Amino acid sequence: SYIVYLGSHTHGEGVTELDFHRVTETHHEFLQSYVGSYEKAKEAMIYSYTRNINGFAAILEEKEAASIAEHPEVVSVLLNRGRNLHTTHSWEFMSMEHNGVVPSESLFRKARY
Repeated sequence: SYIVYLGSHTHGEGVTELDFHRVTETHHEFLQSYVGSYEKAKEAMIYSYTRNINGFAAILEEKEAASIAEHPEVVSVLLNRGRNLHTTHSWEFMSMEHNGVVPSESLFRKARY
């Protein structure tokens, strides 16, 4: 899969869920011209970044990704590769969980999550 980064959003104050939905729709519309149809674009898209960055993750062929990268509104197209875990104890290290219990000093509790 690839991540297509389109830069930042122009969301102003008072952004709504409808605005986020419209962003996803524009991502589908953008992608359809590269994969052949709107339905294929919806199938290819894994995730639409609608809040902090403007972009999407999609399953693409290498040629499709290269073609998208040439579009003037595209900042970058990145190959989305798997990463190896370097720790298996992050939750405990960060005091988020201990033996399946969330302690009172946990970041979850401090953040009221």
